[in-house]
Amino acid sequence: LMGSAEGRGDADEHPQREVSVSDFVIDKTEVTWRQFRHYTEATGAKLPPTPLWGTPEDYPVTSVLYNEAKAYCEWVGGALPTEAQWEKAARGTDGREYPWGNEWDIDRCNSIEGGPHRPVGVASFPGCVSPYGIVDMAGSVWEWVAEHDPEMSAVEPKGPESGRVRVLR
Repeated sequence: LMGSAEGRGDADEHPQREVSVSDFVIDKTEVTWRQFRHYTEATGAKLPPTPLWGTPEDYPVTSVLYNEAKAYCEWVGGALPTEAQWEKAARGTDGREYPWGNEWDIDRCNSIEGGPHRPVGVASFPGCVSPYGIVDMAGSVWEWVAEHDPEMSAVEPKGPESGRVRVLR
């Protein structure tokens, strides 16, 4: 299941629908400052601005622009996940609302409602794990996915061929 049920979520999350995606690989954690720094040193790309909390090696990298995130993914031999891939990795095959189930729990992730109210090291919240073992897909920092496609196909949605609407999850 992708999207939110009627009466839940934001308007752009509707309608809730079934989509089919082939097997894919997605990183277990967000990209860290260590990983992104390695990329910039190898390619000459620039680091994003240093946030107030600094750039500890195991913290998720922040303030990365879409094209920078896309270039990083290509450099490591991958691609930004599609919206459908991201949702499947986060929700599993049963369409749960949160990676851990259907009930919100402020103690399971770093969010506006709970946690230190700033990034922390990846995988710092062991209760915030999806059915596929992916961590930090609720709370933590925003993550880029491939372009938004409001006319998304129900089978292997890839996003539009061109466009400028970007999506953060």
